[in-house]
Amino acid sequence: MSNKLHSFRNFIEQTYNFKHKFGKHDVNALFGITYNKFHEEKRWITKLDPLMIGDKYITSLDAATGNTTAGGSYGESALISYLGRINYSYADKYLAQVTARRDGTSRLPKNDRWGNFLSVSLGWRISGEKFFNVPWIDDLKIRANYGTLGNSSIGYWDYQSTINTAPRAVFGSPENILIGMTQSQLTNNDLVWEKKTTANVGFDLMAFNNRFRLSAEYFYSKSKDLLVYLPILMSSGNEGGAPAVNAGSLENKGFEMEIGWNDQIRDFAYSASLNISHIKNKVLDLGYGQTVYNTTLAKTVIGEPLGMWYLYKMNGIFQSEEEIRNYVNSEGKIIQPNALPGDIKYDDYNGDGNISSEDRQVVGSPWPKLELGISLSASYKGFDLNINGYGRFGQKVWNGSASAAGDFANNQNNFNGIIPWTQEHPVNDRPRIVYGDSRNSRSDQDRWLESGSFFRLSDITLGYTVPTRYIKKIRLERLRASVTLQNLVTFTGYSGLDPEFADSGIFTIGADYCSFPNPRAVQFALSFTF
Repeated sequence: MSNKLHSFRNFIEQTYNFKHKFGKHDVNALFGITYNKFHEEKRWITKLDPLMIGDKYITSLDAATGNTTAGGSYGESALISYLGRINYSYADKYLAQVTARRDGTSRLPKNDRWGNFLSVSLGWRISGEKFFNVPWIDDLKIRANYGTLGNSSIGYWDYQSTINTAPRAVFGSPENILIGMTQSQLTNNDLVWEKKTTANVGFDLMAFNNRFRLSAEYFYSKSKDLLVYLPILMSSGNEGGAPAVNAGSLENKGFEMEIGWNDQIRDFAYSASLNISHIKNKVLDLGYGQTVYNTTLAKTVIGEPLGMWYLYKMNGIFQSEEEIRNYVNSEGKIIQPNALPGDIKYDDYNGDGNISSEDRQVVGSPWPKLELGISLSASYKGFDLNINGYGRFGQKVWNGSASAAGDFANNQNNFNGIIPWTQEHPVNDRPRIVYGDSRNSRSDQDRWLESGSFFRLSDITLGYTVPTRYIKKIRLERLRASVTLQNLVTFTGYSGLDPEFADSGIFTIGADYCSFPNPRAVQFALSFTF
């Protein structure tokens, strides 16, 4: 097999800066243009049945005698932006900033490639006013912002038809193989820029001789014409995947706060900061007249958060035949007549006496209730220590690894030390194990939901800077050695590989499909300056 990849990226940025002070007025402006173009080509060719000499293959492509197949792909995108920003202040007390952009992208149809985006920020430094007299406050500023941003992050050609030349047909006698063509992907010629409008208000405070700082902000944002890929029926014959669409709108609101302290006592200096944020989202519109959108694991409803867990609820394990017979609805109908002791007892959510898709229910949220980050640093003479960590708390995550391992559809040894339900060990959290029994192994049940809360020490760095008097003889200005530990410690109750996994899409936030964990690493560094 032979592969060839050719790609390049051109990035051009030209800006003009203007600064001018007159009296108490201060103007700082920037105007410019940026151009970003990406081009990529892939080609491959495969030939089967390579020749052998003894027990070794001849790896040259032309030494193979079998069928030859070839393929390739081509991708290209361009983004051009005209931009400008003006900062203005009067007496360093009244602050204003205006930013404007006009962006054009090749990823959207010709008639909708251009978008205009404007934002305005205002600030008032109250501590600069004559009436403000609080000795322990060094600086106090309130601020507000309102603006719009655009997004066009979709495929290269989502607005164009794609032709597949792979189909083959056999006609005539003798038989002739003819090449056919089909449209391999549906297109959407109505794509437009996704737009996000944000408004926020907050304040910044410095106090106690600039040793203490506090910053807080409340924000609200609304995204409309969201660019997403909604699945379509397989019967449509759309082999290239779902087309991109502008579907619905979403709002986010919440607050962020940062608090910090820094000080120095003789040769010992230290600092600490804590960042806390809380965000809530709500679906305002799903587009195309939809009021609800379901996936295998989640449900999105207008007026509710995006992608809430929508699963069958487990109410324990049947311990006896008597318990199975006694599990009835309000009309006395046995709900799971085919169950056996050791099977999962599912919640009959709609009360009709049957366990069906109508019994799926919202059982949790994938969204964290609180996110935080910490940063600690200290130095003493030549030694320095820096510690950074972050965490998310309150979210439920779906453990895809456990779900896959719990599907006893074959004879693989999935779990080490598993203790299932048996007559001798009648547990109430794990069902009996039966080969190929879908009653207990289905993935869309809340048994695979876990707390995804975690706190991780992302990096710890210890360094030492050699005093100048020891290195000036070898004509060095600075010499520092350090060691950094990355992702060394994670505090979590999640049983998967890593609570900080990559999500697979906007409608499956919090689903861990056996994602590769973040690696732990130890890095040593030696830096010096002449």
